[in-house]
Amino acid sequence: MSIAIVIPAHHRAEPLRRLLAFLVKEGAGEQTCVVIDGADRTVEKIARYFRVATFCLETARGAAYARNVGTTLRDADWYVFLDDDVVPARGWWKRVQEVIRRSRADLISGAVVYEGRRVYPERVVENPTAHFPLGAHLFVRRTVFCALGGFDVSASALHNEDIEFALRLETEGFRCEKRPDLIVYHRAAWWGHPRDVYRASNRISEIPRYYSLYPAAARRLFTDRLGPLLFPREVLVLVFFPLLVVPLFLRFCYRNRHNLHAALPYFLAKWPASLLLRRLALWKSALKHRVFLV
Repeated sequence: MSIAIVIPAHHRAEPLRRLLAFLVKEGAGEQTCVVIDGADRTVEKIARYFRVATFCLETARGAAYARNVGTTLRDADWYVFLDDDVVPARGWWKRVQEVIRRSRADLISGAVVYEGRRVYPERVVENPTAHFPLGAHLFVRRTVFCALGGFDVSASALHNEDIEFALRLETEGFRCEKRPDLIVYHRAAWWGHPRDVYRASNRISEIPRYYSLYPAAARRLFTDRLGPLLFPREVLVLVFFPLLVVPLFLRFCYRNRHNLHAALPYFLAKWPASLLLRRLALWKSALKHRVFLV
């Protein structure tokens, strides 16, 4: 049973160095392929330093396209997709080989644990679909990947190509399996500017469209819901926000006491602006696609 590890890399030299150092140490260097999404000589030098297969796309085309290219560079029975800013748990490679050898599934979704979420939560990029199969840590049979035509590049505009692929796979009758015992640690992404909060709220707007296209698969794979209510914890925060705002603000002021003036816009953007915008984007899309989601 042969395995190829495909890593799309985009202007993140230090995280990629950490990941490749880990994979080489675990004995997975020969199975690793890095696709550099957009010319970046520093990233390319790091990949070549670790002597892993490297392919450079001179123009950035997105992670979905880079992953698809990576599968053409290695002939294997299984593809393992990792983001360039994750680091697997110790013993990951040995465990991956055992799971793949025994599994009857066509897609295996590993766990993605986000680091740093409790430090400054106002600036952490939330990913409400993190319970779903993510391209940051995904295993797919080659025959199934080829039969489905790979990742849909058009879905990468909002970084939903992994979700769309899993729904399409489930709809076609292939088998999905979740493995919470396979863990990678993902660097928490931080808002570069408060306005980024508003841009990111649009990602959730694709979910009603997927419910419309793949209704049965969406109901099976979207587990963070209560009936038609998606992401109920977010709704609880919104409902009880008048009670939560004072302790949240006091905590925020204490943690940012040395630079409070510059940090204040992040608090206003996160509590509750981003939650409201995500919910509004969800409702607007649900009406457009005639799907009952709240």
